[in-house]
Amino acid sequence: MKFDMTLQTPARLHLDAELHDLFSTPTWQGKLELAQTRVQDFASGLPDIMAQGTAHFSGNPTATVFDGSLAAREPKTGDWNGNFSFRYQDSKLDVRQLDLARAATHTRFQLNGIVDLVGAEPAPDLQGEWYALSLPLTGKAWLQSPAGKLRIQSKARHITLTLDGKLSQGGSFTA
Repeated sequence: MKFDMTLQTPARLHLDAELHDLFSTPTWQGKLELAQTRVQDFASGLPDIMAQGTAHFSGNPTATVFDGSLAAREPKTGDWNGNFSFRYQDSKLDVRQLDLARAATHTRFQLNGIVDLVGAEPAPDLQGEWYALSLPLTGKAWLQSPAGKLRIQSKARHITLTLDGKLSQGGSFTA
């Protein structure tokens, strides 16, 4: 079975997909494209971001893999680009790759790990790295770090964020 459809409101989404062996061992594959969309159009209070992207997916009732790219523009921090690879299986999201890069400063974030979706709230266990980080992201920086590592863990609604980075002026920090 083939699907080719476009949703116009509040975002322009285009789905091109195929479903095979529906009544025996179903599998699916396809592509989902998000045209230039204002994130605030989904709900008030969301950030003022314009985004677009493409996701390729394939899977079966047991697991589905999503690979794709996205581009976003936020008025204060500018253009961001990203690539991702996720696998959803057994109520867990395996973040195989999540790379985000800010064009103006070459700031990059890379994350991977697992997000458990079984409970009432998502429970992340993610680790990653950053490169060329300045805080805040706009204006005069009070912290500049050429590289560092981070870990985000959650247990029973308690989130732990661990940071370990180098400072541009020399030295390092851990939090």
